[in-house]
Amino acid sequence: MGLCFPRSKDDRSPSTKSLNSPSIDEYLPRRLSVVPINNTPSAEDPFCNSPGLSPQDFKDFNNRRSYPSRSVLKIEGKMGSRHQKSFEGKRVNIIGDSGPEIMRKLGIAVTCKKGLKLNLPNQDDFTIVIDENCYYFGVFDGHGNDGHEVSNYVRRYLPMQIMAHDLFEIDILRAFTDCYLKINQTLETLGSGKDAEFDTLLSGTTATSIIVKNNHLYIGHVGDSRAILGLKREDGYEAFRVTIDHKPMLPEEKKRIESKKGQVKRLDNDIPYRIFVKDQNYPGLSTSRALGDLLAQKVGVIPDPQICEMEISINTEYLIICSDGVWEFISDQEALETVASFGKNVELAVEALATLAYERWIENEKDISDDITVIIVLMPSLLNFGNV
Repeated sequence: MGLCFPRSKDDRSPSTKSLNSPSIDEYLPRRLSVVPINNTPSAEDPFCNSPGLSPQDFKDFNNRRSYPSRSVLKIEGKMGSRHQKSFEGKRVNIIGDSGPEIMRKLGIAVTCKKGLKLNLPNQDDFTIVIDENCYYFGVFDGHGNDGHEVSNYVRRYLPMQIMAHDLFEIDILRAFTDCYLKINQTLETLGSGKDAEFDTLLSGTTATSIIVKNNHLYIGHVGDSRAILGLKREDGYEAFRVTIDHKPMLPEEKKRIESKKGQVKRLDNDIPYRIFVKDQNYPGLSTSRALGDLLAQKVGVIPDPQICEMEISINTEYLIICSDGVWEFISDQEALETVASFGKNVELAVEALATLAYERWIENEKDISDDITVIIVLMPSLLNFGNV
């Protein structure tokens, strides 16, 4: 297992160009928890009907409602019902022709399963965009009573804002930062006042975005929806982690939280360290960066993405992005070896990894499982067919 940090020149692991990150220390506690392609605002769009937005805010957002015209295919989750059965797959919306055929040719597969939990829908979400000269992959893990609303909203709008950003062609990392902060401001507006569309005070989402372009990975993320690469070695495969789980016990994260009068502690009979208002037992968030979670943001949680650019090495076989429902009881290396056992059949691999994750939850927790999302990309197929 590796981390996204600079490497020596003789190291065969992917090289990194840019990173703003917390400490290398790692903590792995448990945390439970159809966009039209045009420029016409929808009456159902919560942004259109939200109070408190200036005309310029709306104009700026509206200019980024659409994906660039070069985008040829989009695959995304659709918000489901709390009555869905445990481990039932999320409904999928496909915009563009021949979606399954193109996905298969490029070596891309995704699955998103509802966890075993009462009175909440699947709060995970995802987006995949296939563009003429790049690819976008995103995983969003909502939390809180309205976490599914937040992850659904971010899934709908964050990718298009990034890909339509003025600097996208010259500075993708800057586009990540600008768009993450902008959509967090939008969530604050949506969750404010008596006419709030949904709660963003105690609800929020992780967001892991990865762009593949010009033989590079561009990564922006908040939260703990982890991404790894599977590197082919002479004696097998090596997992190389390209995101760091944003946990409140990371030294720099904890220092920031405490400087904002937050407190990091672990409650009795609980496993993860959580973030609280000092001397109080709320909000109890277990990720130190997130979109939404406005109460937690008053005590040190931030929406600023950790950003990284990496050159894709010739021995990169897989890109695997999952919500923490996978990583709770499965190591990076075990996940990679599970995927690699299916070779080039990523459609079977996503289902196998999701099933393994669910079984581990039942083995360890008996009557509860987090939601589970898995995206797998067979990198040689993507790069050979896609010419990006």
